[in-house]
Amino acid sequence: MPDLADVVQALVGTALEGRDVTSVRVADTDEVGFELDVQGLDPLSAWRLARPMCADLGLWPFVSNDAGQNIYNRHFYDEVDDRRDQRPAAIVARAQAMAWPIDDGRVDATQQFARDWLSVIRLCREATVRRLGDAPSEDELLATCPEADYVALERVLLEWEEARRPTVGQEPPGCFDEPLLELGPTLVVLPTAHPWALPAYFHYWGAGAGRSEALVRTMRSWYDRYGAAPWAATGVTVHLHVSRPITDIYDALTVAAEQMPFCKMDELLRERARALFDAAFWELYDRP
Repeated sequence: MPDLADVVQALVGTALEGRDVTSVRVADTDEVGFELDVQGLDPLSAWRLARPMCADLGLWPFVSNDAGQNIYNRHFYDEVDDRRDQRPAAIVARAQAMAWPIDDGRVDATQQFARDWLSVIRLCREATVRRLGDAPSEDELLATCPEADYVALERVLLEWEEARRPTVGQEPPGCFDEPLLELGPTLVVLPTAHPWALPAYFHYWGAGAGRSEALVRTMRSWYDRYGAAPWAATGVTVHLHVSRPITDIYDALTVAAEQMPFCKMDELLRERARALFDAAFWELYDRP
């Protein structure tokens, strides 16, 4: 892996030349990451400037609101109780061994909504009425989705809506194209060439205890399918830049369902799907 001198040399002739660079050892490993002072630069611009240099060195950059050993401290949350090897290489290896799609046993919205399935049907149906002034009846929806399957219900209603008013572009609540973040002046450079490995190094609250592997595996799939790569993370957020935005609304619904276990969703699945549609930026957000 490159050392500090390699990183400093790689900055020569770039817009980041002369910036302060420090090395930081990844906790409990022999790996070494780096940090660049990007004070005064727009965070997204700083990330874009660093990507070519990092790609040449086999590294991955992201902007954070933290720095130093705290970046690699996995003991802020419940993961300290996980007795498995918590070094990044071990987390990535377990993630790579996971089949896709993932079934990691987390209680999701479908199981929670099963407690009052008819109320869920009513809630989802009301959103269709607000959008189009009409919707399938409760009885029709209950006959189509007799079992508590939230994703299936949202797909049925999405198909009904799309047949009457197709989605042609990103819709609210999507605000991902102009991310507003409270980020510090530090660009963190991870000792990995794989953007999807970020949760193995930097713990995100939405992964929960012992579930970083599932998020790594999911982010790898998003990267393969859409070029979705993390450009910023804060511990309670992960912000991804998408080089091949989703152009099929049903693919967007699939991704929205894949995001559901890892973030706080205040909107319906269809609404998140429309926020992801043709979006160059995605955001995961969860916090205690």
